Amino acid sequence: MGIAVWTAHHRVLEWMVFSFCGVFSFLSLGEFVYRDNRTKKRLKTLPADEQEVLRPFVKDNVRTRHLLTGGAGNASGLIRDGILLPSPINQHSEGRLGDYYYTARHDVFKYLKRHPRLVGLPPKP
Repeated sequence: MGIAVWTAHHRVLEWMVFSFCGVFSFLSLGEFVYRDNRTKKRLKTLPADEQEVLRPFVKDNVRTRHLLTGGAGNASGLIRDGILLPSPINQHSEGRLGDYYYTARHDVFKYLKRHPRLVGLPPKP
């Protein structure tokens, strides 16, 4: 049985698979755009305490920082929204209480570097 014969017998199946892949790709792109826009909108309306948490990331040009328990409390909204992520370093902190490291998501970090005024820093010259 050649490919032409198989294709003729399974034309509907081929179109169903291609249609499913096309719809899935379209929805995935839509989800990415929605999440990106939602994150940017969130960054533009940061309260002062969250700006204070994110400021050292931008100022020191680092994506991973150590936050004490008090700083992590201010960061809870950022963690919930996926702007800050727990760092793998936390697994090796040897059980020290209040010793937490967080990493800024890559796209968020790049956006904040381009727009430092969002965290209360002056714009780059």
